[in-house]
Amino acid sequence: MAAEQERHNEAVGVLQTLDGRKASGFYWYLTVLACVGGFLFGYDTSVVGSVLNFIPYNLSDLATGYLVAGASSVRRPARSAPGR
Repeated sequence: MAAEQERHNEAVGVLQTLDGRKASGFYWYLTVLACVGGFLFGYDTSVVGSVLNFIPYNLSDLATGYLVAGASSVRRPARSAPGR
């Protein structure tokens, strides 16, 4: 019980230390990068999801999920490949 209380006090001390620091440019960069990445991922998923109505096959739920996940994840490495 005493060890748990000590860990809790250490965690609170770390949080107070971090809260007391001024946010540097690196933290703002990471914040903006995460926001833009989340927006683009959501946009990409909505585009792929809207195309599902035009697929001429009767796919199961599993196959539809696999198609959407595959279309969203396969495009990522192609964009970052050398020479593109």
